[in-house]
Amino acid sequence: MDTISMVNTTCSDNQNEANGSVGCKSDSLYEDYTTYDEHIAGIYLWKIVAPIMIIFGNFGNILCVIVLNGKSIRQYTISVFLTAMAISDTVALNTGLLRNWILYTFDKDIRLSSDILCRFHTWLLYFALSFSAWMLVAVTIVRAGLVCFPNKMKFLCTKQKALATIIIIAVVLSCSKLPILFGVGDIIEYDNGTMAIQHCVYLSKKYKLIFNNIGSWLDLVSFCVIPSVLLIVGNTIIIYTVIKSRQKVGATQQSTNDYRQRKPGSKSKISSMTTMLVGLNAVFLVSSIPISVYVIGYNQWYEEGDTRDLAVLGLMWPITNILMYSNNTFNFVLYILSGKLIRKEALKLLCCSKTNINADTELVANRQPEANGIHIARHNRILTNNMALQSVTRMSDIKIRNMRNLIQIGEIVRQQRIQMIDEMSQQKTDD
Repeated sequence: MDTISMVNTTCSDNQNEANGSVGCKSDSLYEDYTTYDEHIAGIYLWKIVAPIMIIFGNFGNILCVIVLNGKSIRQYTISVFLTAMAISDTVALNTGLLRNWILYTFDKDIRLSSDILCRFHTWLLYFALSFSAWMLVAVTIVRAGLVCFPNKMKFLCTKQKALATIIIIAVVLSCSKLPILFGVGDIIEYDNGTMAIQHCVYLSKKYKLIFNNIGSWLDLVSFCVIPSVLLIVGNTIIIYTVIKSRQKVGATQQSTNDYRQRKPGSKSKISSMTTMLVGLNAVFLVSSIPISVYVIGYNQWYEEGDTRDLAVLGLMWPITNILMYSNNTFNFVLYILSGKLIRKEALKLLCCSKTNINADTELVANRQPEANGIHIARHNRILTNNMALQSVTRMSDIKIRNMRNLIQIGEIVRQQRIQMIDEMSQQKTDD
């Protein structure tokens, strides 16, 4: 993705910094194509568009990390992947796009500062760009799984497993980019006792051939082709499943009274999730394909082209780079436009002071009558319970008194019967 401007084994350092992506065949040819409007327009793109994207992208990605780690969003597993992607986007902007802006604005290539910086900076840029692409793939796969198998994925997709997945992807991509650390650097040459240093070049012609031919295709496959295929398949599964789910719900609930009330809410919720993913994937495809095609076809176009063609290549280099870095710059805009929860949290964060004041005022105002209502309800419950208890107690007292009266009446009747029996016995004795 940054191969062409990374090294130039035939030009002088100053010329390499000036022409960037378009190598040099001869000094006269170099002077010729740099006078074309296409080449000049490409330089202005680096000077004007690049800093705007750097500022906007850094602000958006930092805001994205803060919002995704808020209380209401960090509970979702996908927030872990989106946070990692925002961090890698920030790294890509500040290693790749920032380097080119400094190169074309101040005529200074930071990779030429030291051999270690050349190796590490190049490796880090390639890693960050690939890592961001695979984080988007991971998000799409997780969402497709949740749509197709919601119950199983709730147990499978935990934050711990998401973090483990991120670590595995990072390790694999880091190892795949290790040849960059050992194939690029400074070369010291001696010519008739004179020492000459070539900064940040391929260390051998063999490695240059492998990197420009095989490496470009491997980058195309790992950075663009495989992620694009997985993204297309994942989005197709999501959209197909969502459509089938809507049709099924519509068929089963069409006759119920609450269907019209539930349908708009569920539709907007589904649309919010699918719109964000489809938007992210569409931006990735549009931004990644042109730079991959440019890097693969550059050597042939350069060898076969004339002076005007070199100027056109000089214009296409910033255009394809700006398209590629737009994926790292404007991802958060898609979150804001398509994700209601993220948009709500972002607006709350951006307007925190005013929102907090209004929220506190409303909270106090709302809690006062609410508190009064709670106290009144509690008092009423206590009174009701007391009255019920008193009523039960009175009824118990009445029953006890009635029982005592009945016992007394029964005792009187028994005594009267005994007295009557005694009197009757006395009369018989007298007779």
